[in-house]
Amino acid sequence: MAEIRRKYGTAIAEVTVADVTAVVTALVTAFITLAASTGTAHADVIVRAHAVKLEAGELYFDAGRAAGLVPGLPARIKRPIELKHPVTGKPVADELPLGELTVAVVGEHLSMLVPRGLPVREGDVVEVLVPREEKPLAGDATLVVVVAPEAALPSLPVVDAASREAVALFTAQAGTGIDERIAGWEEWLGTHAASPLAPGIRTELERLRVLRREIVIEEGARAAVAPSIDAVRHSVPSRARQQTPFTLAFVIPELAQVATGWLHYRKSGDATFRRLELTPEGDGYLRAELPAEVVEDPGLDYFVEVLTRGGLVGVAVGSAEQPIFVPVDAPITSRIFTERRNRSRISLIGSLRDFATFDSRTGTDGTDAAYGDRIASFEADFLYRLYTRLHGIRVGFGVLSGEGGNANPDPMNDTPRPATFNYAYTELEFRTSKRMAVLARAVAGVGRTGLGFGAEGRLRLGPEEGTNLTAGVSSIAETGFLSELVLQWAVFHSIPLGFGIAVGDQPNPFGDLGVRFTADIGFRVVPWMTPTIQVSYQGRSLEHSGVGAGLGMVFDW
Repeated sequence: MAEIRRKYGTAIAEVTVADVTAVVTALVTAFITLAASTGTAHADVIVRAHAVKLEAGELYFDAGRAAGLVPGLPARIKRPIELKHPVTGKPVADELPLGELTVAVVGEHLSMLVPRGLPVREGDVVEVLVPREEKPLAGDATLVVVVAPEAALPSLPVVDAASREAVALFTAQAGTGIDERIAGWEEWLGTHAASPLAPGIRTELERLRVLRREIVIEEGARAAVAPSIDAVRHSVPSRARQQTPFTLAFVIPELAQVATGWLHYRKSGDATFRRLELTPEGDGYLRAELPAEVVEDPGLDYFVEVLTRGGLVGVAVGSAEQPIFVPVDAPITSRIFTERRNRSRISLIGSLRDFATFDSRTGTDGTDAAYGDRIASFEADFLYRLYTRLHGIRVGFGVLSGEGGNANPDPMNDTPRPATFNYAYTELEFRTSKRMAVLARAVAGVGRTGLGFGAEGRLRLGPEEGTNLTAGVSSIAETGFLSELVLQWAVFHSIPLGFGIAVGDQPNPFGDLGVRFTADIGFRVVPWMTPTIQVSYQGRSLEHSGVGAGLGMVFDW
């Protein structure tokens, strides 16, 4: 009784102790009679599941062989709803029966049935009746029944007659159909219009009517599929322009048979269509112009319905389920200059690489006759991303200075020739996909012999900000050439890592080839700033090698 009072409050009909005792006695008698039966009884089980997918006229729900289901079992479809108690006003969950069906296909954990015109949708409850056998009670089984004493059943407060009837009606309607609920409350209001509960019940009654209209619309949409009318010829446009009025034309070979038509359209991805009446133009044409504000990226969906002179309405181009799609191209200026994050980047990096740190031969380490072999460089650039096929434009400048370049310098003939080249460059990045980009750089600068030029090309495989592999080759006047392979490892978002190997003859184009190994580690202190440390080992031979280091800074916004 405490549970009844908790659920329904004080607004329930008065129940006496004698009434409760009589009910309990009857139930105990029936149970003992059933237990005394010697035959085998059937204990049918109701398996409850939920509709998870509705596709191509088939409803799938999350129960299968694991729950005892087999094809052919009867099933009921119910729509979960939330009502308000007529007295307490608290929400009460209930379900509306929509109809009965038969299980068609059963899988291990997923089954399917055919709605056959019922207004079902994802989220509805599916109840399947599964018959099961229950073993009879053993001959020596003893059934013990404990009945609470009368003192444990407290009496309930008495409420007015209108409230008792409202609660009784609300309780009796549990699990009934929408029409029965509406009729019941309309009858109650007819005799209790002045009750304090009437305003709240009128509100709930209106909610039930709205729900009924929605179910009727869904049922009609599934039961009455619009016929296809082959009376329109239409050439689908290949593209439309962003924020530009868009005209569609439809050819009607036999215009006398078509009374009018409607264009249903929406921005691709929207849930509902808008409707626009087609305008006759000349002999055999129907046209419609969509306003500019609805022509937006990524595209438009539309279909056409027509009304024949004979009064038949049907789809003529596309359908609500399979509309025509036209992609919409945003203006190039919009795609380039629309505000987006991570469009701009400034990079600064400087390094010193020594090829003779571990070479102890006379004259090679710079302490004797200045026969050193080292390269110092600094570079700064600015990148702006366009997010088009031309993904980005980079401009920058740099200084490359060095001396030496020979693995085995001859103090008699190899006089060190210091070289310095000051340059500027422009780089274009072209993207064929998110995982492949081609970068081309043009270099111009001034060195010891005057004006010089150079070029660099790179191919990047993998996303720009993720793990990727870049292969590149460059040739610059007075400083030689360099080929490089770099792996950027983005396994740690806040600590980007890089590993590279390079082969070249810098800083002297007439020098010996050298190999360089580098490792970079960055620290993303804040999203817009990443300091970087670089260490390297390079050499032109096993005994002519050394170490290097560099510092960098990257700013993103």
